[in-house]
Amino acid sequence: GAFYTDGDRATLVFAMQTIGSFTAPASLKTILPGAFAGSRKLTRITLDGVESIGDYAFADCSAKGFTSVTVPASVTYMGVGVFYNCSYLNSAVVRAGITVLPAATFALSGLSSIKLSDSITALGDRAFYFTDFVDLDLRSSNVNTLGDYVFGNPYRLKTVKLPALTKVGYGTFAHVYDSAMTGVYPLSSVEFADGTTDIGTGTFYGSTGYPNLTSISLPDSVRDSVTVIGRNTFRGCTNLTYLNLGTLTRIGDNAFRGCENLGKNGNPGFTTGDVTSVGSHAFDGCASIAALDLSKAETVGDGAFL
Repeated sequence: GAFYTDGDRATLVFAMQTIGSFTAPASLKTILPGAFAGSRKLTRITLDGVESIGDYAFADCSAKGFTSVTVPASVTYMGVGVFYNCSYLNSAVVRAGITVLPAATFALSGLSSIKLSDSITALGDRAFYFTDFVDLDLRSSNVNTLGDYVFGNPYRLKTVKLPALTKVGYGTFAHVYDSAMTGVYPLSSVEFADGTTDIGTGTFYGSTGYPNLTSISLPDSVRDSVTVIGRNTFRGCTNLTYLNLGTLTRIGDNAFRGCENLGKNGNPGFTTGDVTSVGSHAFDGCASIAALDLSKAETVGDGAFL
């Protein structure tokens, strides 16, 4: 059974690991942190009327039948990692009245389908880290802000279509090295929507790179607003030939390192005449770029053009 703090059953403290299905009683408003964490039996939850879900409330629920979940509109607070490491969870609808999907909400889950409420405008750090998305399309959402490593280690992800982003953290699609995660990641196409003004730092960084990534669609809003390319942003994107980036002023460490085909058609898609700073190894391995104007560069890092 489930254990509550009082006779009114308004706050759920802990649920027995033997529960296979849970329907929130009409009185239930709060589920405390870790209440169902680690369950190997739970396959279905109905949370209508619940207003608050604590940290890791359903984390590590590993039953094969726990494949889908709906967070109802009644929920106005979610803690971090609510569905963390739910390995068979592949579909989620979040109708909650929140503005930020908290950190690690679905990290390490089997998620491959998501529907977000209109109120959600930001995705927290690692919200979808190491999930099972293949084709990700968030254009119908109102998301404009991404935290760090939101889709990090996207080991199955092939295509991405993003909404207009105005603030992007580090390593959105970064492949963070782990000895258990080897091989080539299949990401091949990324499309940023019109109105995007930030593409982040370390966005496509990978220890083995993304050799299949041949297309990054950057609208004119990026060309007009993005002048700084931070460290590791396109590192390892070996098959990119053109980036619609416009006039740059600063280029971080390893920003284009390993982009061996960038500029292959005679134009990399950006100019460097106003660049004042070039980081270490920024263009290391960019063999297809014939020449760059760095007449205004005040600092050039070690190995910038190896």
